[in-house]
Amino acid sequence: MAHTTDPRGAAPRPSSSDDLPTRPTGRRLWARAAVVVVVVAAVNVVLWLVAKALGVDFPVPAPTGEGTLELTAGPVVGASVFGVLLATLGRWVQVRFTHLPDRVFVVGVMALAVLSFAQPFLLATEVSVAGRLVLCLLHVVVAVGVLSGLVRGRRR
Repeated sequence: MAHTTDPRGAAPRPSSSDDLPTRPTGRRLWARAAVVVVVVAAVNVVLWLVAKALGVDFPVPAPTGEGTLELTAGPVVGASVFGVLLATLGRWVQVRFTHLPDRVFVVGVMALAVLSFAQPFLLATEVSVAGRLVLCLLHVVVAVGVLSGLVRGRRR
């Protein structure tokens, strides 16, 4: 292992890939995404169930445009899976085809999470404030899951 010297006169430190950020690619990235999908979907369903048990209603517009339907666990899981898979695809493209730093992905995920807060407030006019806050919390769970599962810190 080679040593590098600090121009300020500090002691040499080992130079290896151990001090570089890890960037999962290919199968490792998609394997991590699978774990993130399961964890995020499970946490979101539990949060949804707790909110339902506390009396929070989630009416959504019916597909016919007449009336509302109650949000079920299926769309909660589907939206969680969609968010994680979309982020994983973005991460895969970033790692595979660019040399952008990880912070670009982190900032992008955070920006999309903040923008996703508009959906509960703009589309669901019949949902209570508590319901809207729970829906925003579900979006936060997806963002935190994506960031913790698809971006790795420095190796120690």
